[in-house]
Amino acid sequence: MTERAPVALTVAIPTYNRRDELTSLLGAIVPQLLPEDELVVVDDGSCDGTAEAVDGVERARIVRHEHNQGVVRAWNACLASAERPWVCIVHDDDMLEEGGLETIRRGCTLVPGPALVVLGPEGVELDAGFRYAVWEPGPYAVLNATRMPSGATVHASIAAEVGGFDERHPYSPDLEYFARVSARWPVLTIESPRALSPRLHGKNFQFETWRQPDFLARLREVEQRVGEHSGVPPEASAQWLERRWEGHMTHMFRSGLRLGDSGLTRLAARELRGRRAVGRRLRLRAYVAALTGR
Repeated sequence: MTERAPVALTVAIPTYNRRDELTSLLGAIVPQLLPEDELVVVDDGSCDGTAEAVDGVERARIVRHEHNQGVVRAWNACLASAERPWVCIVHDDDMLEEGGLETIRRGCTLVPGPALVVLGPEGVELDAGFRYAVWEPGPYAVLNATRMPSGATVHASIAAEVGGFDERHPYSPDLEYFARVSARWPVLTIESPRALSPRLHGKNFQFETWRQPDFLARLREVEQRVGEHSGVPPEASAQWLERRWEGHMTHMFRSGLRLGDSGLTRLAARELRGRRAVGRRLRLRAYVAALTGR
């Protein structure tokens, strides 16, 4: 693909009561903005001085909810408030790497039209070379849609056409949204260099939702919608969806172990222990963890 002239970005950050983390993130973003970019902070009813902190940041425009409306509505406010051709949503507890916006912007210039540009999973980087992969819209792209919402960048015309994140899914709405987009538009995944680093902690939105009693049932609903977006018969998508489920549970399990969260570890372990596809070692580890929580 041929690169075009630099594109204008809306960098949008949904936030709630994370003033210090947000301030650190803004400090990394502002020097990387081009003159034609914009920076939007959606403050979802914070009461820790977030609004005052944002007011003092050069180029930041704040959209403030008087009352907390939840993450999904905050994400949708990011899309609705954007005034540039490409909208990049960054979570308030993540950190933009040096050159991160340049990397994301480069991905946007490599697609000939509207698309979804996402960041690949973290892995070992052998060098800082720019690498990417492009999937045409269709079943494969849908069933392999990204699971890393932070840093995802969507063309504004797509957001206008397909709408926002589905508020019927309070947990993991990004999985359904990216699948919905991937069914109709190309997806470019940036594999290297790393543009964004997640700061993992026990109060991540994802981790908090995992602890909800109805999380697994809600996630099944989301995954069912992903299968529907793929456009293939249920029997054909079932195997793919089971692989996705095993991936979700493995990620939860390893995260629970890293956090020392016995409840989360047990929950994921119970889902993994009878699944032969995950491998004998992990399956045995899950049997033990289901009993001990570690």
